[in-house]
Amino acid sequence: MDWAYIYEDEKRLFRAAGIQLETYADYDVDLQQEEDLLLTSAARDDDRPRKDLTHIESFAIDQEDTLEVDDAISYNVQTRQVYIHITDFVRYFKGNKDNPLVKKALQRSHTMYVRNQHKTALTCFSRKLIQNLLSLDSGAGDVKSAITFEFRIGPSGSMDTRDGSWGVYFSEIRRPRKMTHKEGDEILLYASHKDDENRTPDEVMLAELKKVTKKVERNSVSEKGRNDE
Repeated sequence: MDWAYIYEDEKRLFRAAGIQLETYADYDVDLQQEEDLLLTSAARDDDRPRKDLTHIESFAIDQEDTLEVDDAISYNVQTRQVYIHITDFVRYFKGNKDNPLVKKALQRSHTMYVRNQHKTALTCFSRKLIQNLLSLDSGAGDVKSAITFEFRIGPSGSMDTRDGSWGVYFSEIRRPRKMTHKEGDEILLYASHKDDENRTPDEVMLAELKKVTKKVERNSVSEKGRNDE
């Protein structure tokens, strides 16, 4: 990390918040060797059964300068199933908290984007690991390991908790389509001027997902009102 990009007033703010910037210093040689070992073994080192979700389109909606694509969303218009995908970085460490890379990430504990002119990013893992392995849009290949939270939203906007309508499991997903919030809004705006039969699958999915989100928000407000009575 280039310390010249973190100004003194920014450093003071971090320290006031209890964030130890020193833990974001560049990795030493031993940690770099640990990374190289992980990168060479990761492709073949997966013994978990995974549900194949590669047939479902997913979207990662983030800021333009986001380095870590650590979550994505899919939606099945016909079944109203929502899929939240989280990158399964634990796969690469087998739950071993003594791994030196995990220890360093726990020391850092935060991923932060400093909104200065250099758009400095302070990440828990190194950029090399993120861009070549851990991010859902990392490296080569279109199939990514994830942990998926699947659930169904009912017509009223509440979660359907019946058996078989929800689950949490290890999965394989396609590399998500990455877009910014602005790009998502533009797609929705463009789709709103089309007839349903002329919309692309992506436009249909995003438009329906927006409707579901509004239903969930209205239901949450109603639930809060009832609880406050």
